[in-house]
Amino acid sequence: MMKYNPKQEKALKEIEKHLGLSAGAGTGKTAVLTGRYLNILQNGNFIGENKSQEIVAITFTKLAAEEMLGKIIRTLASQEEKGEFQNYDLKVSTIHSFCEDLLRTYSIYLDLNQDFEILDEDKKPVYMKKSADKIMDYLKDRPEIKEMAKQLDIANPFSFKEVITDFYEYMRSLGYGVEEVEKLSRKTKLGSFSNLMSCLKKLENEKKMRKFQAFTKTSAYEDIKSGKLTRDNLLELVESMKSSKNPLKNICQDEIFKILSDLEDPKEGLYEIFFEALKQFERTYIEQKAQENLLDFEDLQIFVLKLMEDEKIAKKIRNKISYLMVDEFQDINRTQRLLFLKLTENLTNHINFFVVGDEKQAIYGFRGSDIDEYKLTTRAIENSGGLLLNLDDNYRTEKGLMDKLNKIFAGLMENYKALLAANEKYSKDDLLVLDFDAEDLSAEEIREKEAYVIADYIKSLSNIAYEDIAVISRSAINFKSLAAAFDAKKIPYKIKKSESMDEIKEISDFKNLLKLLLIGDDPYLMAAYLLSDFVCLFPSSLKLYFEKGEEVYKSLKDSEGEKLRKGLENLEFFRSLPSEMNLVDMLDEIVKRSNYLENLSVKVRGESRLKNVEYFLKLPYEVGKDTSLLEFVEILENKKEMNLDDGKSGVNILTIHGSKGLEYDVVIIPASYKKSGGQNTEKVNFSKEIGLGIRFEGAGRFEINSKIKSLREFEEEIRIFYVAATRAKKNLVFTRPLNPKLPEENSYLDMMLKSGVDFSVSKIEPAKVEKDEKLTKDLSEPIEDAENAFLKKISKQEGRFYTVTAYLKHINKKETAEMEERKSTKSVLNPGLYGSLVHKFISLYKGVDHERLMKNILKASFLEESLYRFFENQIENYVSYFYKDCKKTHELEIHLKTKNGNLYGILDEVRFYDDHLELIDYKTNRKGSPEELSDYYKSQLRLYAYALKKIYKKEVLAKLIFLGKNVCKIIDTDEASLEMEIKNFDDVIREEG
Repeated sequence: MMKYNPKQEKALKEIEKHLGLSAGAGTGKTAVLTGRYLNILQNGNFIGENKSQEIVAITFTKLAAEEMLGKIIRTLASQEEKGEFQNYDLKVSTIHSFCEDLLRTYSIYLDLNQDFEILDEDKKPVYMKKSADKIMDYLKDRPEIKEMAKQLDIANPFSFKEVITDFYEYMRSLGYGVEEVEKLSRKTKLGSFSNLMSCLKKLENEKKMRKFQAFTKTSAYEDIKSGKLTRDNLLELVESMKSSKNPLKNICQDEIFKILSDLEDPKEGLYEIFFEALKQFERTYIEQKAQENLLDFEDLQIFVLKLMEDEKIAKKIRNKISYLMVDEFQDINRTQRLLFLKLTENLTNHINFFVVGDEKQAIYGFRGSDIDEYKLTTRAIENSGGLLLNLDDNYRTEKGLMDKLNKIFAGLMENYKALLAANEKYSKDDLLVLDFDAEDLSAEEIREKEAYVIADYIKSLSNIAYEDIAVISRSAINFKSLAAAFDAKKIPYKIKKSESMDEIKEISDFKNLLKLLLIGDDPYLMAAYLLSDFVCLFPSSLKLYFEKGEEVYKSLKDSEGEKLRKGLENLEFFRSLPSEMNLVDMLDEIVKRSNYLENLSVKVRGESRLKNVEYFLKLPYEVGKDTSLLEFVEILENKKEMNLDDGKSGVNILTIHGSKGLEYDVVIIPASYKKSGGQNTEKVNFSKEIGLGIRFEGAGRFEINSKIKSLREFEEEIRIFYVAATRAKKNLVFTRPLNPKLPEENSYLDMMLKSGVDFSVSKIEPAKVEKDEKLTKDLSEPIEDAENAFLKKISKQEGRFYTVTAYLKHINKKETAEMEERKSTKSVLNPGLYGSLVHKFISLYKGVDHERLMKNILKASFLEESLYRFFENQIENYVSYFYKDCKKTHELEIHLKTKNGNLYGILDEVRFYDDHLELIDYKTNRKGSPEELSDYYKSQLRLYAYALKKIYKKEVLAKLIFLGKNVCKIIDTDEASLEMEIKNFDDVIREEG
């Protein structure tokens, strides 16, 4: 039997009063939850005989629910020998599963069909897009929409629907409805000048608030005190308090935000049309779901709240619950708090309410979680006569490191409660900084070198197993460089991440085929099979097949007819496989006969797609290879996520959010010198203080909401840092590039260094490794023609590729002005680098603040923002051609088999329309006439157009856009021109061969 400390003992034994348990990292929270559940089961006061049905335990992820349920069942099973075990039906579930069960039971009272289906998150955007399309049909002729698009700097009024969709989804994730947001956003007097002055007077005596004290000596502060309130001086006041931990700061800031809201004179017409569109969107979205008998995850909670408005029904539900336990309570949103209070009648009825969480680990604000909802609930528990307990004995981290972590976070978090290390050990270099030279390196080169520094450090840890080491990153951007370094140093590793099963095309291909084998000739499944990489049929051929049946062979070209014939023959063969054949052998036959792996290998990102198949083919071993086909398909349907973890032992590479609940001897945080976050591209925003803010010139509400969001994100970033740091048991390691621009202010490394905590330093210069030549070139030197290098490398291979650029150079022996410019022009930026930066902008631009984006690109390349003046003309010209309202892709790789080889190229931009494609090639040449350059590049565009037409079976409109001159040239892509160009291309390959 597990031994509990006194605080844990109290938490699991106090089952008569409501209890709010704050459980810090590594304090044994799960053990207390399990112990409390079992104690209630044995000693609780129940209404009926079926005791386990009256204990409701809720958490927020399926994995966490399964973990809790498993521990309870294992503990109960261990008691079986003592005769204490009973076959209890345990109610441990996610919040959504709990709500779904209630709605299915009481659906009749809400006029819901009991067999409603849950709208999957991956399918929800499709329904939202349909709703958005309908509201644009309703609003498209309204002049206010054009004014809204103009004010929001949207290139096309139809892009307004994306703004509406994104805002609606975010608003609901927070737990707010349209009417509530509209009420919040009404222009009413919110603030009180006297309340503000009273708060400021108290803060004037707080000498530790140095920034604020400095601000009190400015004329802006004098203006505030005299009642001359402006948006600018109030925002300066907020900024002066940002880093303070004084609790009065929050009260003061709330008052400031209210006054700021009162100061704004919004463009009322914009707010009115926005809410009209939002209401119309919601009505359409609700109608769509109702027609198809669907509820989304937010609906589940909202409908339960609505259900409980009927007191008779609410009483029925409450009378079936005696104990309500909620785990990870710091992750709740507003709707969930209201739901729990409704169940417990604001903590006044017989239901015993227990919540456990840690506000220091509230890191899911991007999903709608709100730490304030946690605080409101725990305060309500205390006011109701319940208990608030704090678990502070940490069983994970050694004392040496724990003391240092306490010092770091005491300086960063308000009312920080120190954790007490139960492990009295001290490890050498428990808090370590790995220094490496990086003064003249680009951001990409720093990331690459950092990965080798980490690899060398790990190799030096001879007494620690690889499985006990974790590299925990703020984002997955570092995974690729880490994997490359670990491969080079022969360090085993596994990258831990999960992807939705339904989002992985290869998994969907297999699921649809297996379902087709079970169900028979289902048109949807047949179409999915024929279009998949099992058959590779073109959509136009599929359409003919469904229209003409077997007669289709007469209408199809030889290659398409052969693919269809082979695909149908394979399907019949798969159906004829013996029913007793095990899953492993069946899938092996399917893969071999269909040439599925070969088909995938020639596709874009073929290697990673083959990896997905490899993971899938391991599933039969997990579930048992003798599992029936029907059971396997049912498992796939219920298995929403696929853990892309190869199962091998090695160093763990994962994100901070993915590390929650885990622990390792050594934790390394890469890129801790970089501050998280980026530029604000929102068109509208929201806060619970003042409601909706719309971005237009002088938009006070929008600015205020942005400031509120910035403050909350900064606080959450500190909590994310805390989660990463507290995964470590013995050693926490940072990397520090020795570069004058690093670490960035408010990065994790900067926070640690400013805390004044003691740490060790080790300088590592990794052994020289082969690098990508393109990355290691000096920025002032011309960049080598990467496509020519690629051609030289593989031209001797069978079935050789030939790049379009190399073809151009072959047929245009005379150098053009563009080539002369590359070789002879001396300027601040060489043409190769200049072009690559402009194309980087093109690939990232989304229609918002083009100047800021380009300056950020320059900054990321370690170039001065002032160089923007050299790009301004071309960037402005690109913006004039930018069109958001169509499907498009940038940097599209094409591979097309021709008579004598394979055509290869990378396309700047392709826009997809219903009846044609638009191919656009952007040129940044600053010398040479458009006419001369068009003549040079027309062959390139025709080859690209030929490839697109073959691949997508659509006509192609080809454009050359010269950004320097702001000139657009249309290139002829008639059938004769394309056929002649591809014949020339094949002739050149034959000559070169």
